[in-house]
Amino acid sequence: IIVNIDNNPYQAFSGNNMLDMDLYEFIENTFMLIENKKKKINLKLIFSDSFADEEKKRIISLINMHYALKYKEIKKSIKKTKIIAWTLLLIGSIIMGLYGFLCYRNINFIFRETIGIFSWVFLWESCNEFFFTNNSFRLKMLQCLILWECEKIIQS
Repeated sequence: IIVNIDNNPYQAFSGNNMLDMDLYEFIENTFMLIENKKKKINLKLIFSDSFADEEKKRIISLINMHYALKYKEIKKSIKKTKIIAWTLLLIGSIIMGLYGFLCYRNINFIFRETIGIFSWVFLWESCNEFFFTNNSFRLKMLQCLILWECEKIIQS
């Protein structure tokens, strides 16, 4: 991944403590275009002559910090999603048990089927959280890990 940094890469009003989000967006969009992500990836930062060596190192440090924080944030989201999924599975199973009891007792058809629909909705949402939402979070987490750990090459 090659990034040209010609002018001020910092966010306005950040006091040069945060890089512009467009820079990260460019890096991530370029990363998505790489076909073989198992191959070692380098992030080549081409700076204009106006940047001092200390500032170049600081920018690389900010990039690393951004992806480290994003990785931890996504990891927390995965944990929350798992808790929600297990809770939904438990609720859906309890409601499904209630549905079975209502079928056994031959209770009102409409009420019984409504309970059955509720149980399936909770069970479906649990599966959605486990398999689809968590999967997209894992892919984003892997992207952050690769971009965090990749070699950063400074070029002027």
